[in-house]
Amino acid sequence: MDIQRAIEILNPEHRELYYEREGGLEEVTEACRMGVEALKAQLAAADEAMTAAQQEMALYEAAVQTYGANAQILIAVEEMAELTKALLKFIRYGKRPAVLESINEERADVEIMLNQLHVIFGDCSDWESIKLSRLADRLEAEKEAGTVCGATDLPCIKCQPGGCENRKDKE
Repeated sequence: MDIQRAIEILNPEHRELYYEREGGLEEVTEACRMGVEALKAQLAAADEAMTAAQQEMALYEAAVQTYGANAQILIAVEEMAELTKALLKFIRYGKRPAVLESINEERADVEIMLNQLHVIFGDCSDWESIKLSRLADRLEAEKEAGTVCGATDLPCIKCQPGGCENRKDKE
């Protein structure tokens, strides 16, 4: 029996046809078995996805256990410095492919190390929520002030030295 046939048999509109005829109950039973197997396959796929996340976290934990917290903290600092350097090259040289590639590589390294810092220091989602709320408040204040890029009196990428030329207070 294929899955389409099983769906047809289990359709409530057709159910009476299968219960009343000879051998119909066996067909309904087989259709139910196929449905259970399909659900098991979906659950197994969901378990595999969850297992992948758990495996990733286990890898971070193993790195911290193997190399030690202090070593991983130093590597995190090093990776963040390398990302800083790549970002400064972007400011200096623009969107050159090698620069963009370097930024993405260093971002990946930093994200891996941030996950290891999570293992070492624990969850910081409360702080993330607080910081995101503050950011939202600052953005709203900038919007109300009429700024375009949100620059201060410091030079920004979009504007001239001396601050944002689009600020209302510059008029």
